[in-house]
Amino acid sequence: MKKLLILLIIIGIALYFTNPTEEEFTIYRENYIASRIKGSEKEASKLKSILGDLAVEVGSKLTQDLTSKENYYLFTLYEVNLDKQEPYKFLGIGKNFLPLQAEEPFKQK
Repeated sequence: MKKLLILLIIIGIALYFTNPTEEEFTIYRENYIASRIKGSEKEASKLKSILGDLAVEVGSKLTQDLTSKENYYLFTLYEVNLDKQEPYKFLGIGKNFLPLQAEEPFKQK
């Protein structure tokens, strides 16, 4: 029982120090939007690449103001609220981010 408690304390300390920051989420969000809009670089034309870069820049700026976070010290929940859509939620834990919804956000249709 004592070993389990020590292990849980060690895990808690590790999660506390690896809780991602807001700046890390900003970088992740930009990369996430870029990968969803641009798709594969192999299939992208020059025009699509340029328009994709522009869309990523605009999308990143727009979602910056629409993003909220709840810091639980061991992990952080980020929520991007777009108009007329369910909010997109991401879990930040251990310097990683995981989307928490089945539908892929920011996917070009």
